[in-house]
Amino acid sequence: MDPVSAAANIIAIVHAANRVILLCQRFLATVQDAPGELRVILIEVSTLRSVLKQLELLVSCNEGLPVLDALALTHGPIEGCQKVISELENLLPAEPLLALESKRKAVLTAFAWILKEHKAKALLDELREYKSTIALALTTDSS
Repeated sequence: MDPVSAAANIIAIVHAANRVILLCQRFLATVQDAPGELRVILIEVSTLRSVLKQLELLVSCNEGLPVLDALALTHGPIEGCQKVISELENLLPAEPLLALESKRKAVLTAFAWILKEHKAKALLDELREYKSTIALALTTDSS
């Protein structure tokens, strides 16, 4: 994959990660006793975003990262991150939780999350693997 396409994909993932982070923050701020898994999603997606921003910087500086081709392969870690972040975003409530009209609606939203929690845990495991692969590749490549 050419560096421009790779950079565009990375930027798209960073923007999607920003949306997931915002949704988690809103959920945690609005729902009392929010599920702990949301905090884990917030932390994992935030650290992934940080790793991707460093990768984006290196790609944009024309560092000539030999490892970029491997990271950007079809079904590779960059594509995997994009898929997982998108799925996490779809799991989280889309409506602004700050605008919830009643406690009943907030409770229903929290209950709906419980039904999705198993899927979220599986996605987090997958995301951790991709993040670790990218971080390791960047560390190894810079040695």
